[in-house]
Amino acid sequence: MKNLTKRHQRIVDALKTLGGRATQKQIAERADLHPNGVSQSLNCPGMEDVVRCVEQKWGSASVWEIIPQEEKKHPEIQLGLFGEKVDA
Repeated sequence: MKNLTKRHQRIVDALKTLGGRATQKQIAERADLHPNGVSQSLNCPGMEDVVRCVEQKWGSASVWEIIPQEEKKHPEIQLGLFGEKVDA
């Protein structure tokens, strides 16, 4: 199973510290990354089973959340306490 990249892990960690749901701008600020880079990372195929956009807005105001385990397309992909992927 493929692990998250360091950048993706950093974004997931930031989202977790923000309560699991936050705007793209909040995630970028918490992860100390540029909002455009965060946008690209959130929308990449490697993140489709980890996060989802729940409120599409203009620019970096879109709201993202961590996908609950029971709603994942691939439930065998689980995130540990620190966001690392673990085997089911």
